[in-house]
This record gives sequence, C-alpha cells and structure tokens, in this order.
Amino acid sequence: MDDARREELLQAERLLHTIVATCPAAITIHDAATGAATYANERWQEITGQPMSSAMGFGWLRMLHREDRDHFLSAGTRARAAKESYHVRYRMVRTDGEVRWLDARVGVVLDELGEVGQFVAITSDVTRAVRDQAELAHLSAHDQLTGLPNRLSITRAIDEALTAADPDTIAVLFCDLDWFKPINDRFGHAVGDLALKTAARRIATSVKASDMAGRFGGDEFVVLLRRVPSADAAFSIADRIVAKVSEPMILCGHQVSMSVSIGVVLGGADDDAAALLRRADAEMYRVKSTRAVSSLAR
Repeated sequence: MDDARREELLQAERLLHTIVATCPAAITIHDAATGAATYANERWQEITGQPMSSAMGFGWLRMLHREDRDHFLSAGTRARAAKESYHVRYRMVRTDGEVRWLDARVGVVLDELGEVGQFVAITSDVTRAVRDQAELAHLSAHDQLTGLPNRLSITRAIDEALTAADPDTIAVLFCDLDWFKPINDRFGHAVGDLALKTAARRIATSVKASDMAGRFGGDEFVVLLRRVPSADAAFSIADRIVAKVSEPMILCGHQVSMSVSIGVVLGGADDDAAALLRRADAEMYRVKSTRAVSSLAR
C-alpha cells in the first residue's frame, strides 16, 4: 500500500471517528450472535448514565427495563434470521433510576460468509416525545376541567362493555346536576367550575375502579357500571351518588348545595351505546320531573 493510499484511509478513519464521537445519538456495536457490546460512544453514557466501559459485553443489558427485555431481544433475533435492519422502541432504566424511552434503528453487518456478524444500533432518547404523545392522548380522551373521561371516551367504553359482556350486567347512570345554574349565576364561573369539579370527584369516588364515570357535557355526567349483579345494586350506587353530591360544599368561602337527578337503565340485547344513553337520558328527565331519586327503564 502506497503512502497516499495509507493517508487516505487514515483520513477516512479520522472522519468516521469524528462523526461517531459528535453524533447526537448513541451508537453501539454488538456481536450479533451473543448481543455483547463491543463499542459505545459517549452519547450512550449521557443518555443512560452508564460509563462506556460498563456497557461493554453484557453490561448494557442490565439497563433494559425488565418489561421490555423480551420484546427487545426478540426483535434482534428476528432481524438476525431475516438479515434485515430493524427498528425498536424500548425503555431503559438509567443508573439514577429514571426511566427513559429510547428509539433504536439497528443495522446489520454481514460477515464474509454472508451471515449477520454485527449489529450497529443508532439510539435516540425519545422520552419527551413519548410523554408529549401520552399527554395529548390523555387530553383528547378526558375533560379538561374535571379530569374525567369525556363524552367520546365514555361512549366508547359503553360500546366496548356491551360487546365484551352480557348486556344485562351493564348499567348506565345518566346524572344531571340540580341547582347548578343558580350557583353559577350567583357566584360566578370560578365557583361554578369548583362546584363541577367537586361534584365530578364525588361521583367518581362513588363507583368502583373497574367502573367509569365521565363528564358528558355541561352539568351532565354518565356512569358506566360493569358487571352489576342486579338492578338493586345499580339503584344502590345511584343513591350513594345522590347522597354524596348533596353534601354541602364550601367553595371560595361560600357554602353551596346541589343535588343530582339520575336515570338508571340496564343494558338490553339490542342496545348499543347511543341507544342506552338515549334511554338513560330520557329516564333522567322523568326522574327530574318527578323529583324521584332513581328509577329503572329496561
């Protein structure tokens, strides 16, 4: 090899070293057969907190979140068999205990026999993007004021419950607050909002974790009861909600009182969410007009 060619190769090596060292992503190289790491750049340490020397061999595996370990390793096994690059998103537990979401794009390097000899992983920290995405998903499914599931979410949940279980075990409670408007008109929207939030919390805490309470809109709330043993059980929960909501509230120094009218319906064989909600809404208005606590429509 002449000097010019040697210098050209050295220059290419220096260039590659600079690219790897300054890359904003973590770069690691692994033996494809064992998964052992043979190289990690400084960015790996910045993302994980793990010194590069500790990442070598199987040290990097200790950082994998235990719930994602099988998913991560299976992706590598499939890629090695298919001789194809792959993409995997997983969680890594930093040395300080913080959980980070990482996004790895992994290329394969074939050996002289045409088999996958090495994996080269280019890994980015996508924790902020994942959290932002989760927050957006939460916001789209929940009422901003009360934090309860919104109309779309509760409607979907009812449809899913009707499909997954015997409709006779499903109950829907349509709740409409009584005397909310006078409170809002007299004390203003700030107190009105607090009243809605307090009522929402009282309704939500009146049902089991396996059930769902959501804000349907305005001063209306819907409760989905899954696996109710009887109509009496649904009535009992409705009565509990009425009792809780009717307790006096101290809001911004003002004592206010509300109640709630509740229409209770059980699911039927031909019901979907829209039909069940229509029946529950109609029953609620019947209850409100008669000032009854609850009634049953099937």
